[in-house]
Amino acid sequence: DTETIRGRMRRMVLTGIPKYDALSYVWGRPDPLSPKTLEVNGGVLKITTNLHAALTAVMKGSANLTIWVDAVCINQEDLLERNQQVAMMSQIYKSATTVRIYLG
Repeated sequence: DTETIRGRMRRMVLTGIPKYDALSYVWGRPDPLSPKTLEVNGGVLKITTNLHAALTAVMKGSANLTIWVDAVCINQEDLLERNQQVAMMSQIYKSATTVRIYLG
């Protein structure tokens, strides 16, 4: 639970047939008493307890995993970008090599 999750973000074009997994999980809310973070490209992103648990579970046994996570890959503060990305989610999930579902 206290393990730091680290990753790096990179831009991918779906038409280039990239290989990646997509993660589906219950969003939830950040826990103010036990905040979770994700280090991405040297920065720190606050994430929900559910996402932290999902990433921890998915990453067990996988040192290098390319994974698309909506809360990380979509700028939640930019309404225009968020709307564009949400419109693409069907294609994002269909194009994934594997869709991983975390139920808790």
